Amino acid sequence: MKAVFKRLWHWEAAKLSFFLFVVIGSALVFALTPSLFPSALLSILLFFIFSPTIDAVERKGMSRSLGIMGVFLVSGMAIALAATIITPRISQEVDAFQKGSSRYATNITDRLKIQEQRTLGAFPMFKDAKLTEKLIDWAQQSTGKLWTVMPNLASHLFMALILVPFLTFILLKDAHEIRRSLLKLVPNRYFETVYSLMARILDEMGGYVAARIIEAALVTGLVTLMCLWLKIPYAILLGVFAGATNAIPYLGPLLGAMPGIMLAVLDPSIPNHLLLITLVYCVANVIDLMLIFPLIVAKIVDLHPVVVVISVIVGSQLFGIVGMIVAVPITSICKILIQEVYSRIYSDPTALG
Repeated sequence: MKAVFKRLWHWEAAKLSFFLFVVIGSALVFALTPSLFPSALLSILLFFIFSPTIDAVERKGMSRSLGIMGVFLVSGMAIALAATIITPRISQEVDAFQKGSSRYATNITDRLKIQEQRTLGAFPMFKDAKLTEKLIDWAQQSTGKLWTVMPNLASHLFMALILVPFLTFILLKDAHEIRRSLLKLVPNRYFETVYSLMARILDEMGGYVAARIIEAALVTGLVTLMCLWLKIPYAILLGVFAGATNAIPYLGPLLGAMPGIMLAVLDPSIPNHLLLITLVYCVANVIDLMLIFPLIVAKIVDLHPVVVVISVIVGSQLFGIVGMIVAVPITSICKILIQEVYSRIYSDPTALG
């Protein structure tokens, strides 16, 4: 009997070791190949978006693979239709911005020179600093670096176009098998805890991703429609940027407003442009904070604002913009882990030991 228990203990230890090896190995792969992280993250987001639909189709009797292909086909047609409608307008806005970029650069240079003269009048000791020239040189160097990055960015986008559909298909098709395989690696004494954790995390993350996408779409629509109504240029570009940055908690609305405010300052040809664009962002953010976020997002992820701010700061320091976006869901997962472990220990002190 003692030998049987000893073999069982070794088997439990081996399963736990292999489980930890898989988790740590996956983390190391993404840490050593950061270029794969955005594609993997986007695939996981698409998995959370499409998974409820695929599960519903499968319950109706259709094969999972056929359901995935159908969802991909419908999504591709919807994206193609939206691109057909929106692309001409975006192309017009991009062309208009390129034509006006020289005017904006001239305005920036003139304003910097005026400000430099005022500064030198108050602080003549900075006469030899040549701040304007240094700022212009820095801007030119940054622009040059941006153009050198573009080919690398294009290669990453091409790789993402191949990897994302493939990874998403694998995740959707083999989701149940992947979950069962992971659970088989869990020692029996931890099975119930890990199963409960996986269910809670998947449910909360799925709801959070869907809520964030709905929120971003609504903010994009609000900013775009108000800009079109007030005849503010680059309406679609400003709306899309505002919706995309809105995924960053608290800091997102400020980042989303920066391009519009900068254009308003640099383009004095439009009367009251600064007042109008500020009004647009204020109204959109008030609607988001008072209606959209409380009704859609806040009910899913229950985190204190201080915790959210700290998590966003930590995420930005570790992984930049991507870290800021994933900070809240990762913090929510940590909250679930702590709650589950605490409840298990509180209800049964031997449950995790």
